[in-house]
Amino acid sequence: GRVKFRNARGRAQALVKEADAALTRSDMKQAAVALSRGLQGYVSAKLNLDETGISLRNALAELQARQLKVETTDRVRELWESLDLYQFSPSQTTVDELRTVAGKTSELIGQLEKEILWKS
Repeated sequence: GRVKFRNARGRAQALVKEADAALTRSDMKQAAVALSRGLQGYVSAKLNLDETGISLRNALAELQARQLKVETTDRVRELWESLDLYQFSPSQTTVDELRTVAGKTSELIGQLEKEILWKS
């Protein structure tokens, strides 16, 4: 649990870099998958939830239980839903839009890093 918690940010940032590389090749689907895995993997590691079975509903409930700022949980929901859409309908987005989303993903992870504290 604790190692996964500590390593979550580095793993998520590696996936954001993977998404950037995919965008350089204009591979929107791969970029969206990498960003989605980055966000969902980060959130699940920080909340000590199983990454394979994590749902947006469970993640939001746990974030709210930990009393994160409402704005932060709203940003998680919006980004999670956008990434789901782009992952399954890559034609619904552009390279520039996904680059913006990649930046938002990094910013949100930085914000979550400040707000989610280790809970034993």
